[in-house]
Amino acid sequence: MTTAAGLAVANGLRDSQAVLTQGVRNINDAQAQLQTIDGAMSNIGNLLDRLNTLATEIRLVHLYRRSGGTHHDAGRIRQHTS
Repeated sequence: MTTAAGLAVANGLRDSQAVLTQGVRNINDAQAQLQTIDGAMSNIGNLLDRLNTLATEIRLVHLYRRSGGTHHDAGRIRQHTS
């Protein structure tokens, strides 16, 4: 009976180890996913900054053209906002 009890304890410990090992794998997978998401968010931020710059450039060029500015003036604005 002692042997059966010892075997049951050993099996329980082996099962616990398998659960913990899977938990570590899951944590590592989650960490990799978070790093991917972080990189994507950084790229989105860069794209939004560029979009804001382009929107500002378009707005300034449009204002210059409406006020009688030349195409040359619009080009100078583009150089300062890019």
